[in-house]
Amino acid sequence: MGKLILSFLTVVLLGASSFVTSTQAVMIAATINNKAISTRDLNNRIKLAIISSGMPDTAKTRQQLREQILNMMVNEQIQLQLGEEYKIKIDEATLMASVRDIENQNNMPEGGLQKMLSKQNIPFSLMKKHLEASIIWREYVRERYRHLVQVSDSDVERALQELKSNNKETRYHLAEIALYFDDKQSATSVKGQADRIVNQLRQGAQFSMLASQFSNAPSAARGGDIGWIPESKLETNVVDQLKKLEPGQVSIPLQTGKGFRVYLVRDKLAAGQFAKPLTTVSFKQVFVANPKDAFNFEIEDNIKQVATMARQITSCRVVEKLTARKKAKVQDIKDIPLNNLPPELRNLLMKTKENRATAPLYTGNGAMFFVVCEKKTTNPKEPTEEDIRAQLVDRKLQNVAEQELRTRRGGAHIDIR
Repeated sequence: MGKLILSFLTVVLLGASSFVTSTQAVMIAATINNKAISTRDLNNRIKLAIISSGMPDTAKTRQQLREQILNMMVNEQIQLQLGEEYKIKIDEATLMASVRDIENQNNMPEGGLQKMLSKQNIPFSLMKKHLEASIIWREYVRERYRHLVQVSDSDVERALQELKSNNKETRYHLAEIALYFDDKQSATSVKGQADRIVNQLRQGAQFSMLASQFSNAPSAARGGDIGWIPESKLETNVVDQLKKLEPGQVSIPLQTGKGFRVYLVRDKLAAGQFAKPLTTVSFKQVFVANPKDAFNFEIEDNIKQVATMARQITSCRVVEKLTARKKAKVQDIKDIPLNNLPPELRNLLMKTKENRATAPLYTGNGAMFFVVCEKKTTNPKEPTEEDIRAQLVDRKLQNVAEQELRTRRGGAHIDIR
């Protein structure tokens, strides 16, 4: 049960295997403007993608992922070089805040991501470099183009009227994985990558993790999420495909402009529906590690004590006090939408009363339980003018970012080994 509850970043780790050899460490996978990407870093990134997405760690999977990951690393190297060119420096605190976001999204304790990578012999610096490239790119696009992106009052008013009009047609809450092609990468090659991604998703890989790893769109930073889109704003081939899908299903690769997109339908709103109620939950995650080098009887005793502790909790206010003697790690999760949680965890929390703990789950190196603090359901309000203005700016910046990356990549000297 515990294996089902934990996120893929935590669970798949248990079955992952190492495949990086010392001879690979000195080989070059690609150069971008004379900056090298080593096969060691490439293989570690492939390994990270396998662990985080839940795909099987096989030679076939690694071969299928190689081109996709290398393409992403080429883009990241271009973004890092752009940071050097424009002297954009990302401080340690900003990088670690992004790491913490990943840990929160995956219900991991603070420091859990670095510990997981260390166990798999994946340098933590590789994850930080991946995040640094993403942050540099976001900062560059905003700093260079934000003042050029103009949204007038009439634009906002038009968008508000459009929103009211959109309410009269079917809308889709979508997430995307976007793969672009250019003169150096054919449409056929990119279509093959998109087909492999769809196959991985149908085998159980997490959409948000694959989006953050492979998508070329700025929405990758949000796990691919692009919000609610009315049918009239989507291309005909996309609408035809989405009409066949139910919430939770994934589309086939669809060509849109100079690229292919894979869509996840998170939800649908019929014509006349403004929005669906949003249910959020606040809870505490409590983890108690097994004693170091413990005998089996000590582990069993620890499990019994944790179970007793969980039954004694009658309020979220006393969690830290009751668990202090066991040196438990307590993590607060506040107002997280239920739909953002893994299905098994969502079901577990919903059937647990407020101010009560779930039964402990056993992870191999300790025991974990959750204490439900509050559940609440709200009816979303219509967006304000400020909300609309921010959305319009983000949309225009996304279009600029896509074009800028294609231009930068087209002008770079890229040598794939």
